[in-house]
Amino acid sequence: MTVTCVAFQDAPYPIMSHVYAALKSRDLSFAEMDELALQFGAYYGWPKAAHLAAVIEEQKQRVGAEWESEGQQ
Repeated sequence: MTVTCVAFQDAPYPIMSHVYAALKSRDLSFAEMDELALQFGAYYGWPKAAHLAAVIEEQKQRVGAEWESEGQQ
């Protein structure tokens, strides 16, 4: 829920930090986060969803690299 709220607010740092936290904690899978961006776009428009999707991609790479370095993946 908080990812959706910060994405709607167009707040760059909160978007990044909330997406990172959700992925890092494994509360949402990568696929679920991608679905969130898709559904978000259907309700709030493509410009906001495109930014969210870009942040999600960046954070998926970051989290994946961290898991790999930690030996968790």
